[in-house]
Amino acid sequence: MELEALVRDVAAAVAAGVPDDVGRHAGLILADTVGAMVAGGRAPELAALAATADQRPEAELAVAGHGRSGAEAAAGINAMAGVWLEIDEDSKPGGHVAAQVLPAVLAVAQRDGLPGEQALAGFVAGYEVAAALYSMFELKYPVHPHGLFGAVGAAVGCAVARGVDPVAPARVASSLLPIGVWDPCTEGATVRHVLAADAARMGVRAGELVAAGFGPSLTAMDSLTAALGCRVRRPDPPHAGRGWSNAQITRNTFKRHSACLHAHAAIDAALQVRGSNLDPAGIRTVTVAVMAGAVERIGALPRRNSLSTRFSIPYAVAATLLHGEASVRSMDVDERAMELAGRVRVVVDDSHARAGEPIGGATVSVETDGGDRTARVDRPRGVCDNPVTKAELRAKFAAVVGGAGAEHHYDRLLGLFTEPSIDGVFRLDEGDPNGVVDADVAPGQR
Repeated sequence: MELEALVRDVAAAVAAGVPDDVGRHAGLILADTVGAMVAGGRAPELAALAATADQRPEAELAVAGHGRSGAEAAAGINAMAGVWLEIDEDSKPGGHVAAQVLPAVLAVAQRDGLPGEQALAGFVAGYEVAAALYSMFELKYPVHPHGLFGAVGAAVGCAVARGVDPVAPARVASSLLPIGVWDPCTEGATVRHVLAADAARMGVRAGELVAAGFGPSLTAMDSLTAALGCRVRRPDPPHAGRGWSNAQITRNTFKRHSACLHAHAAIDAALQVRGSNLDPAGIRTVTVAVMAGAVERIGALPRRNSLSTRFSIPYAVAATLLHGEASVRSMDVDERAMELAGRVRVVVDDSHARAGEPIGGATVSVETDGGDRTARVDRPRGVCDNPVTKAELRAKFAAVVGGAGAEHHYDRLLGLFTEPSIDGVFRLDEGDPNGVVDADVAPGQR
């Protein structure tokens, strides 16, 4: 599909009106992503970056102790916060779409005083375009999805929210795609978060470049994806422009665990194996069977930092068996989990692969002093065909955000797209001068 046709089809569908059920689902994604941004925004690196950012009070920052900054800076910092703990949602074909598109749309909407309805239109349009592009191309390992088509979606989202033609900003963004690989993830190099920031910042910048007269390339995206070896797997991907029943945004995955999505089926299986009466001290060996792509990406032991642990199946399974969860806290570096991870063997079993699905299942087998236990999970909880409940999403927000008013704030976020303005996104208490939810929750990756 040609980029202009995709953008125009999606923009036309959104202009005709976002259906109520899609709007409500977008509200769930907004609330979930804000929770991820608030939790990730407690990282000291982001506080240090916010202190040096453009200080124009245009848009809110999801960083404790920092109120507002220039729109482009806010988009970038909030995008990094959103992906910091690997707890943000994912589109069905992959790409961490909301964490790249939403910060840009929120920043522009706050800067320009746009109502929630326009922010909703921008977010949905940007999400649809980015997710359709991720669906169209198969990213050849070691190419990582952060950046890339998220930049195009962010540019479309900002343009649609502002009520301007999104084609030229989409073309500009497609000429300047941020590119990354998996190595920083498994190494635990926090610079990998900058790719999401670059995508979100491009959402703000693309419109400014167009207004200044900069001309885009018409073929750069095709040349770049070809050079990266990313083949076209779906030349005509589904999206809202083909009817709302084909919308990408309602097929997303909500993460339950603070880890790479390729580890989620193994975590779910480890939870089943653990049950209520497994004594971790009695574990002798652990074997995890997953599809080849998962082994290739995150099958190795982690480095000793709390980003690398989130990209390690052995560590994720070990932490789950020990703590009974793969939460923000339990996925930080823990010596007991590191020791047990060293006894986890990861093997390839492509019966866990599923045609057309980037995420597969897992089998976890544990040999203990009291006998053997095995559990198989074909689809992790949270994917669109094995969804979490709204109550679970609310509880997740309360857990990662913390604070007495977290659930009340979550309920307010669900309706943010219907409000006349979208200020106070990160404000738990309207009287808080810093405007950011703060709680004693481990930030991870220290």
